[in-house]
Amino acid sequence: MSVIYATFPRSGNSMMRKYLENVTGLATGSDLDLKHGLNTALQHCVSKGEGQMGGATWIKKTHYPFVMPFQKKHEHDIVIICSRYEVNCQVSFFYLVNSQAHGMPFKNNLQVEPFKAFWMDWWKRGTDAYGKHMAYWIDKAENTNQLVYFFRFEDVIKDPKEEITKVLQFVLGMEDVEGTVLEKRIEETLKGDPSKNRSYTNKKSTGVANTAQYTQEMFDYSAKVNEEVFHIFGYAKDDREDNHTPYCDYNGKAKPENVAKTNYYKELNKKAWEKRKLLPHGHLPKEKVQHHKSMPGTMSIITEFNVMHNYGVVEHLDFSGV
Repeated sequence: MSVIYATFPRSGNSMMRKYLENVTGLATGSDLDLKHGLNTALQHCVSKGEGQMGGATWIKKTHYPFVMPFQKKHEHDIVIICSRYEVNCQVSFFYLVNSQAHGMPFKNNLQVEPFKAFWMDWWKRGTDAYGKHMAYWIDKAENTNQLVYFFRFEDVIKDPKEEITKVLQFVLGMEDVEGTVLEKRIEETLKGDPSKNRSYTNKKSTGVANTAQYTQEMFDYSAKVNEEVFHIFGYAKDDREDNHTPYCDYNGKAKPENVAKTNYYKELNKKAWEKRKLLPHGHLPKEKVQHHKSMPGTMSIITEFNVMHNYGVVEHLDFSGV
C-alpha cells in the first residue's frame, strides 16, 4: 500500500511526517527532487527517505497538484490531506523560498519597499493558488472512488494524539485502536523527548497569522476568494463554543450555500470511511491516485507563485539577530 500525504506549502507537512515516522518506525518519502537544496535539507532534518517514491517508503509527501521540475509519474492507494488557514501559510512560504531555509525568517517589514512589490505579488498569487489546491482535493473526495481523508494543522497542534490516531486509523482501516500496538506506539511517541518529534526549530510565528504583514484589504480579498474553502474547513467564525479556529469573520454576509458547508470536510471523511470499510483486509483499492505533471488540474508551483520574479528581493534580506 502506498499513501500520499498532500498539503499546500507550509501547512505542517514536515511536522506530521515526523510524528508518523516516530510512531511507525518507517521512513517517509516525497516527490521532491534532491537537486534542490531545500529538499536536501529535509533529508537531513526530516526523513532519510526524502526524494523516494517507490516501495522503500510507505507514506510520501507531496504538494500535488502543484508540480516542480524533475518530478516523475507516480500512483498511490490512499490520500491524506492536511489543511491550514491560508493566511498563515503565505508569509511562511515567502520566507522559505527567499531565505532558502526552513526555519529562519528574515526581519524585514514586507509592507515597506523594496519588499512590498514582491510580497504583494506573491501574496495575491498564493491566495488564488490556495483555493485551487484545496478545491482539487475536495473534488477528488466528492466525485471519485479514491480514498481521500482530510485533517487540519490547527487540530494537530491542539491535540496531536487524537489527530495522529484518526489519520492512522483511516490509513490502516482500523475502527478502534484501544489496546493495540498502534495505541501504545502513539502514546510512547508523545511521552518522549518533544525535540524528537520536531523536524526543525519552528519560527516564532508558527501557528498564528503574521498580521503585521497584511492590510485589511488583503484580509478582505482572502476572505472573498476562499470563502467556500474557509467554511468547508471550519476557518470561518460561527456560534459554536468549541470552534478554536474562528479566523475569518464574515459578519453574517457569507453566502448561505457556503455557510451550509461549515466543516464539510468532516462529512467528506465520513464518506471516505464508508468507502474504506468496503475494502477487504489485505486488499488495495482498484482506483489509484495518479500524479503526473501532464494530468488535468496540475499547476507549476514556480509559475503560480512567480518564483523567479522574487530573486531581486534576496540582496535586501535582513537576518540580523535571527
